[in-house]
Amino acid sequence: MRVRVLVVTAVAVVSAVAGSALALHNPSKAEAAALGPCAIGNLSTTATDEEMFEKGGEFFENVRLTYTNKSAATCILSGNPVVALTGPTTGGWKQTVNLPGTGKATTLTLAHGESAHSTIRVRLLPEEEHMWQPAALRVRLQGTAAAASVAWPEGLTIRQENKTLPGLGLPNSIGAPVLGA
Repeated sequence: MRVRVLVVTAVAVVSAVAGSALALHNPSKAEAAALGPCAIGNLSTTATDEEMFEKGGEFFENVRLTYTNKSAATCILSGNPVVALTGPTTGGWKQTVNLPGTGKATTLTLAHGESAHSTIRVRLLPEEEHMWQPAALRVRLQGTAAAASVAWPEGLTIRQENKTLPGLGLPNSIGAPVLGA
């Protein structure tokens, strides 16, 4: 069995996708106030791994976090999602790694069935002896306390180093998930 070993290197917004004929747009301040913010409980949040790609002789794979409005009401999705990798609940690998928050915050309007997504970019590494596979991603919207727990895609393994962030040390870097249209 081939195990994909990777290092989380960046989290960035990719786009928003309209699930209906309505186009996503950046709301005015009046619209945003009238509609209200999206609540994590009203969004279906999923994580999927995408195809591997090569850039500058290194191989990468993205984990896409998709947020779909499952409520009947249109809501405002704004700011950068707060994401943490959570390890297995037992053993020596038990830990939580908070992805630092940076990047330009965006505000989107999501009607019922519309989706937005952010991407965690990971750098694939050769198979290593010390590997860590997060159990889940904990996703929280800016300005809220509630979080969604999303299963980490099966088989994606991060190299464990003796550092605060597993597999992350210079020159690797992490950015924040940023929502964008």
